[in-house]
Amino acid sequence: MNFRRSTFLCLSLILVISNSVGCRRYSSRTAVPARPNLSIVTPVVELRAGDDDQSSHQTAIIRIQNTGNAPIAIASISTGCGCAVVNDTPQTPLESGSTAEIAIRVHLPEFGDQTVAVQITTTPLSDVPLRVELKLHGKPRPVPRLLHPLGDLRVSMSSGSTAKTAFVIQTWEQLGSSPWLCGFDVDLPRCRLVMEEPPVEKVLTTELVERRYLARLEVESVPAPEELKIAYVVPKFSLPTVPAIPFRVLIESRPKIRALPAVINVSRASLPTKRQIFLQSDSYDWTCTLDKDLPEWIKLASIDDVGGPSQRMLKLTLAISAPPEPLSAPALIKCLISDPEVGSIVIPIYVSEER
Repeated sequence: MNFRRSTFLCLSLILVISNSVGCRRYSSRTAVPARPNLSIVTPVVELRAGDDDQSSHQTAIIRIQNTGNAPIAIASISTGCGCAVVNDTPQTPLESGSTAEIAIRVHLPEFGDQTVAVQITTTPLSDVPLRVELKLHGKPRPVPRLLHPLGDLRVSMSSGSTAKTAFVIQTWEQLGSSPWLCGFDVDLPRCRLVMEEPPVEKVLTTELVERRYLARLEVESVPAPEELKIAYVVPKFSLPTVPAIPFRVLIESRPKIRALPAVINVSRASLPTKRQIFLQSDSYDWTCTLDKDLPEWIKLASIDDVGGPSQRMLKLTLAISAPPEPLSAPALIKCLISDPEVGSIVIPIYVSEER
């Protein structure tokens, strides 16, 4: 009897001890520790520049989420580039399962692409490093283009002379590269383009330079009167990928003498007086004479050459006295221009009396 009781007591004690140990093991498994964790919903954000200048400043939105089981807070955000500035960030800890947004003001590159890394630090620290890439796309790098002439380049010239016209070609090129523009193709004889060396440079960015090529057009031939000649010009670039940008040179003839009829108004109270008339021309090979039958009250005081190296200009000074009788109609003076090629041109000068 004692043996049976002793055996029962031993088995009961073992069962009680086993149950207590099992309860402790079960309770330890059900207690879940606090594990906050922040995840990046948008690990890569891309921004592209538009056609307008305002699109160079844009806002990148980074979406984050607390995938842990405890609150987590943003401790700091670093961009490592002055082109990206943090505008808005969550100020309070994120509860488990909640999402938020981080706004970063970005200045896009003018041309080409750029990558900016954004580092996010949390409290407590997240399980993995938090990194977001901002891929910034500026405008496509422009190819050389003509700024002047805008369309056709018109040249007016006289027979037997050489016309010279200057213009500019502006390009955007890679900084440190050799100049792209190396010459021109012109399909008209006696018409050539000469570049002034070297081109004028202006650094735009760390990768881009603006070059202004100064060119000079020289035409030694002239079309016949009432004839227009067209020269097609194609700039030659050292890079085969740069498209040709042809433009036209329109060459036309023009009269060598350009003078308009002159009108002189005088009042009898202001007489005698002197008045001046100007005649101009591109050529020096011409002569000027006044009508021999001038009225007695009109005299030619002087003829002075006041032109420059490329243009001739004559200043005629007339001395006008009071006519014997009031003028009922303007008095006509004929100014004769004689040119070996153009011939003789009569330019009228009218003298009228104010009443």
